[in-house]
Amino acid sequence: MLREGVTEAERVGLPLQAATHRQNLGLVLARQGRIPEALVVERASIEAFREAGDRRFEAASHVYLSSILEAAGDFDGAEAVASIAIDMAASYAARKATALGALAAARLGRGDAASALEAANEGMRIVAELGALEEGEEKLRRTLARARAALGDANEARAVLEEARRCLRERAAKIQDPRWRASFLENVPENAALLRAVAE
Repeated sequence: MLREGVTEAERVGLPLQAATHRQNLGLVLARQGRIPEALVVERASIEAFREAGDRRFEAASHVYLSSILEAAGDFDGAEAVASIAIDMAASYAARKATALGALAAARLGRGDAASALEAANEGMRIVAELGALEEGEEKLRRTLARARAALGDANEARAVLEEARRCLRERAAKIQDPRWRASFLENVPENAALLRAVAE
């Protein structure tokens, strides 16, 4: 569907819509394990948003690219791209928090739990101000817990996970259709990972 969206958007002359489809397609490809293709597609979305001067969506594509690089085990690359996203999202608090979550995950991936904790805490301060994030909050909270655990604070890590699960369940409860609610909890990778982490 995303590929069809790209084709149709380009056919009717909507380059930003095509870029948005590519942005999401890159993440889908990465989740299918098709990392090289995902990187190409995500970088194409970044270039399109850059040409259009849309810094907010370019920052989002950088966050997705960071996640793809993290999935590929390129934590240095993921950190560099997340840092770019943070700079670009300076005026967009929610996007900055998501980018800080990507930065924290990359730093944790390369074994720097202390600086991962710093980035995650900064992201959580933004969450506290905003109340919630549209996306990326579950990953941010889980990364915060993992960083605390890596630094030997198991009790605080458990408390972070429990609070994260409570927030996730509250969000899920607002979904009326039980099938969509179950899908939200079980099929969104970040949500499923968070619930698994709480159960461990």
